[in-house]
Amino acid sequence: MSGSIKFELNWSALELGVPTKPYRGPLTFSCISTYGLHEIGIVARGLPASMELADIKKYFSAWGDVGTCSVLKSNGASKTGFINFRPPPLTLEFMDHDQQPVHQGVRGRTLEIDFTSQTAKDLQLREKGELKKRVIYTSANCFDMGAFLRSGRFLRQWRATNQCLVEINLNRRIIFLRFHHENDDYQIGIRFGDVHRQIVLDSSEEDVYVMYIQTTHPPFMWRRQEEPARSTPRSDNWCEENSWVRVPYIVDQRDDNDARISIGDFGAYRVCVPSINSYGELFKDCINDLMRFNLTSNKTNASIPSVVDTSTLPVIDIHSSFPFELAYLTECLIRAQKLSLYNISEEWVAFINGLDIAVAKNVLMRMTEARDVIEDPMVYSQRVLPELSSIMVNLKDISAHNIWVRRAVVTPSKIHLLPPTLELSNRVLRHFHQYQESFIRVTFSDEHFEKLGSSRELYQTLLDRFEEVLTEGFDVANRHYRFLAFSSSQLREHSCWFFADTPDGMDVNVIRGWMGDFSEIKNVAKQAARMGQCFSSTRAVKILTKKQIKEIPDITRNRYIFSDGIGKIAMSLATEIASIYNRDIIPGAFQIRLGGYKGVLAVAPDDEMDGYLVHLRPSQLKFKSDHTALEIIRTAEYIPAYLNRQIIVLLTTLGVPDQVFVDMHEKFLQEVDGILSNEGLSLKLLALHYSSSWVSDVLRKMVLSGFLRLGDTFTKNLLSLLKVQVLKDIKERARIPIEQGAHLTGVLDETNTLRENQVAVRFTDPHDPSTIRSYVGPVLVLRSPCLHPGDVHMAEAVDCPQLHSLVNCIAFSTQGRRDLPSQCSGGDLDGDTYMAIWDERLFPLQEKHPSSNASQEEISDQEITIRDTVDFFLNYIITDNLGEIANSHLAWADQTPESALSVQCVLLSQLHDQAVDFIKTGVPAEMVSSLRPSVWPDFMNKLPRKSYESTKALGVMYRSGAKRLSRNFKHTGDLAVCFDEKLVVPGYEAYIVEARRLKHEYDIILRDLMNQYEIKTEGEVISGYIQTFPSMASRKKDKFVLRETLGNVVNAIWKAFREKFDDFSAAAADDQWRRRKASAWYYVTCHPDEIELQKNREYWGVDDTDTPVACATIMHRQDEKPTFLSFPWIVHDILRLILESENL
Repeated sequence: MSGSIKFELNWSALELGVPTKPYRGPLTFSCISTYGLHEIGIVARGLPASMELADIKKYFSAWGDVGTCSVLKSNGASKTGFINFRPPPLTLEFMDHDQQPVHQGVRGRTLEIDFTSQTAKDLQLREKGELKKRVIYTSANCFDMGAFLRSGRFLRQWRATNQCLVEINLNRRIIFLRFHHENDDYQIGIRFGDVHRQIVLDSSEEDVYVMYIQTTHPPFMWRRQEEPARSTPRSDNWCEENSWVRVPYIVDQRDDNDARISIGDFGAYRVCVPSINSYGELFKDCINDLMRFNLTSNKTNASIPSVVDTSTLPVIDIHSSFPFELAYLTECLIRAQKLSLYNISEEWVAFINGLDIAVAKNVLMRMTEARDVIEDPMVYSQRVLPELSSIMVNLKDISAHNIWVRRAVVTPSKIHLLPPTLELSNRVLRHFHQYQESFIRVTFSDEHFEKLGSSRELYQTLLDRFEEVLTEGFDVANRHYRFLAFSSSQLREHSCWFFADTPDGMDVNVIRGWMGDFSEIKNVAKQAARMGQCFSSTRAVKILTKKQIKEIPDITRNRYIFSDGIGKIAMSLATEIASIYNRDIIPGAFQIRLGGYKGVLAVAPDDEMDGYLVHLRPSQLKFKSDHTALEIIRTAEYIPAYLNRQIIVLLTTLGVPDQVFVDMHEKFLQEVDGILSNEGLSLKLLALHYSSSWVSDVLRKMVLSGFLRLGDTFTKNLLSLLKVQVLKDIKERARIPIEQGAHLTGVLDETNTLRENQVAVRFTDPHDPSTIRSYVGPVLVLRSPCLHPGDVHMAEAVDCPQLHSLVNCIAFSTQGRRDLPSQCSGGDLDGDTYMAIWDERLFPLQEKHPSSNASQEEISDQEITIRDTVDFFLNYIITDNLGEIANSHLAWADQTPESALSVQCVLLSQLHDQAVDFIKTGVPAEMVSSLRPSVWPDFMNKLPRKSYESTKALGVMYRSGAKRLSRNFKHTGDLAVCFDEKLVVPGYEAYIVEARRLKHEYDIILRDLMNQYEIKTEGEVISGYIQTFPSMASRKKDKFVLRETLGNVVNAIWKAFREKFDDFSAAAADDQWRRRKASAWYYVTCHPDEIELQKNREYWGVDDTDTPVACATIMHRQDEKPTFLSFPWIVHDILRLILESENL
């Protein structure tokens, strides 16, 4: 810009971002270049009062792309409008008086058109060379979508050439690609975080820059519609962003539903930008700016892809070439863009088919672990085959109650397929086990495997896509899968089961008919939930006869069912089940499924059972069924009591001082600090930090035997991971243990001994699980989630010898006006757990009446169809606002003096009850805008501009925990390996060769497991203390399932290698030989010379062309191979004996 141009700026106005005074410079606006600006804002004064907002937008659209448009003020005779051009017009001549276009609405008028203060400021900064590039726009010649093939070739599968525009937004860290196709404008958004490796820029051609982008996830895509996608609160304001609606595909022919171009079918993009104009240079400069985001490189040796078209490449039909198991895994690879259909050769197909089916599956499973596109599947398969053939561990026989489950994730752009994972079985899958390949669990999510937000209008086009899958099904490997059913927990995760009809006549209708008779249930939500009972993850323990089952009446008073959901089980049968679960102490209750019954069975003496094994009540019967297999969901067990944000909010509302929680928080942080150096503190934390993993018990025994004092690296790694997990829970959830408390299964006093408001609390000692304790005295009882102050209650705990068999349970009285469980967040006894707290510091100073918990059902007078069930599933996705309600409640409680008793919180607690019951009633909770907070406390981690520093207990605790976590405790797993001579037993040398071979096999299996589930460190996969979950497990339920799956698989691996260890000859099976062999396992794992051998690339079966297995390393640098240390702890019991004998 010429230095002679001056602007009369109003600096106070500039700071406020309001329009400046009119420009009065000597030159015309047409002399001003818009080069380097990402937007231009103008104010137009003197617009006719008759002009509507749409007229103003249309008028100025003749000169450029209008991003926003609004009417600032109107005085009756004229209007003042604000117009923002994004990207800016190439010329500003329309701003000059003698150049203004003639328009019927402004004929005869001269408009005053001026820059906004921000635009004027941007022009000044550009003149000084100080304008930072925030957003860059440039036109493009074409835009290609496709994939990368072997030898650096780009496969062009679809092309756009009309009105192509590139926007690189450094502020939002996203690249937008816009184009016009047929009658529509489309926009694709590629997040910086989704770019795989780096963007490749080809500047070898004279007049064009070519940009290649490969992505890890399909980008979002939008289509422009004529009217705004959402009406704005003010009719005098229009924003271009609201004209874009999310869509799953590009429509090639409007009247042909099959002519769809799905963005999910492509994994790479090619953009051609002209370099001959100034914007081409600006584009190249912006590409260089992307280096600070690690998206581009200044290296000149980047390989430039060549371009090929699909018409020149042959395609093999993999579905007819492979049996289903192999075709499914191959399709997993193709849909994950790890293998291109165009890279598959007939030779590779023949090679895979020539292998044993188990070996072939393992080869394909190994391919699913690849981090990049597999350019040549034949080379890859031949390289991994020898390794797989010698070390395969058969995980099919892990146990009879687990099953391999296939999964699909339906996103707006595509259907992802996941390799089979091991999960706890259910009634349906056990009965139809011969059709296991025909079942698939399907989850509906957004592109990054996150839940879709609840908004019918915004996501309608995406819901249409989901509806199509649910009603019409989808194809995988020549099988057509159709909707079957879902459980309540699956519905919360937007998941359900599909089934593929089989040639012998098995289909979804046959399976539903076998499940039971649901015809008498006239509420679609309740019927779906009852069908879902059959899909609860269970373990079948015994087939009962009808003569062993007796129905007994419910205990009802004042319309309250005191016995809601609970029955009885004979002590003899409970003992049998405890043996199956390897429990030394018989649990006091079992959560069960038995035909159409559900709920809890509490242990009762055999002489009280009238010769029956099970007593069931009418409140437990949910539908008619002839099945008599007793299925266990879980057993009663001790779970430590923990504070959380909701409980802290309620207790402070009821008078407990903030300082109580701050003191508990600080004391616990100090204890966590010392767990790596203090055995007592580490054992205490292991006892208080609940984990159902068998590894927790192993770790506790290792600490007791002195391995922490020894400085054992593996022990310290696991404790470090536990430490980080605990600190994250403190920071993000205010999760602080309550030592004087327990989380127990709710049961009923069948002896009628307890008086009104009395309970019996009995549990195993967390520090000595062989000891059973009872608590006597005042006790606080509550159930999570709890949002209403009336959800917490004081009771009297008494010791009742008649109820001593109810271990790890809290027994409630059958007397009084109303049962206590229903007063605790609307609880019952069909599996709910209750927190019992006897820490007097946490006793509330006042009590409030409980909410009514009344819910209404939608009753249908017609037969409920599967289409009704599908519609309910979709409606749940649209209105799933449970998390939003809970978060809003937390925010209002922090910023209102009445806290949880504020009007907003009371209304939100009622909405929360309604949202929780939506699964059973079908009545959604409608969140009104007035209950959505405009600002949030800092402990909720919202955007800084919408956050404030909370001065209440949660805010103080959050900032203290955040400092502690960021300052000291990010686990890297890079502790120096400790080798202790105390564990070297003379004569170990005889087993060294075998130990090296077995450790190598073990390490490869463990590495593959880590790669399959994207787990970064050995400690995480062994312990379950996972620091970073893979994108496929972003939801709470998925995280739980992943931990459970990993625990089952690791346990099976350890059992398999323990059998190898125990393979002694009769002459060498004495205790000393076992110690020598265990010592050899320790030596090959921890001795410095052995560790150096394991760092060689040959050890891991890779060559110099492979990408380092960075995702499976516990070392600092990606060029090092992992050092795995868990191998000898498969025989931890023998190593403990060696160490304990040395310490005598």
